[in-house]
Amino acid sequence: LFFLFFSLFILSMLAVQVVTIRQTTVQFNDVLRSFQASMAAIQRVAAESFHDMSVQAARDLLLEITMAAWDSLQPGESEKFLYLARQQDAIPDLQEFSFYGPDGRVEMSSVPEAKGRAIPPDVWEEGQKTKEVVIREDEGAYLLFEPLLANGDMVRCHPEWKVGQYYGMLHIRFSKERM
Repeated sequence: LFFLFFSLFILSMLAVQVVTIRQTTVQFNDVLRSFQASMAAIQRVAAESFHDMSVQAARDLLLEITMAAWDSLQPGESEKFLYLARQQDAIPDLQEFSFYGPDGRVEMSSVPEAKGRAIPPDVWEEGQKTKEVVIREDEGAYLLFEPLLANGDMVRCHPEWKVGQYYGMLHIRFSKERM
């Protein structure tokens, strides 16, 4: 009888241990899944924030280049633009600096082979419509396009234009590598 009670006691303790281990395993797996989901969300938010900061840094660079290049876009000032474009080589990871003229083709560029290249039609149309920086990216770079609008000086040189008329885009190609 003692042996029977003792055996039942041992079996019941083993059953309790099995149930406890099973419950602990289930709870651990739930906590682990929750932790993995939280880590994935943090990683996603960090990647989005990093991307946004990288794009903003490229936008800031484009704004600075646009301000510096403005005078070089006046008629007869292409040498100034090309000089400025050559100076951009000093900026690590700036792969290209180009001017797309009114016909949507590269007129001047830091990359000689780019001359004559057509701008993607969707970029041209978006810039014309929104008059805001158009951003694209490919596997290795951010591509930023700044719409250019004629001011009074441009209209004096091009009487057929109107102030505010869309006449081209500045373009930079900035490597993602350092970002």
